[in-house]
Amino acid sequence: MGRRHQLNPQGKAAPLTYTDCCQRQVGKAYGRTTYLSTTFQRVPRGTEGAVSVEGTLAGAAASLLMAALALLGGQVRSGVLGDLGPP
Repeated sequence: MGRRHQLNPQGKAAPLTYTDCCQRQVGKAYGRTTYLSTTFQRVPRGTEGAVSVEGTLAGAAASLLMAALALLGGQVRSGVLGDLGPP
């Protein structure tokens, strides 16, 4: 039987903070039009709670990157994604 790898709670939270940070920083720096997430009204860039297409796409890309790294690093069990994960 092989050695099982277990992530500690910090290891599970790290991808979430990474993607959130990417989304926020790219949105603030490159977001052309930002909207308030609760009312969808246009607001100035950097407003608390504002979202932009650029930031959202950056967050999605960062999420895909973290998922690929978890898959390649053996953190995803076989069966979770069909036959994609390591045994």
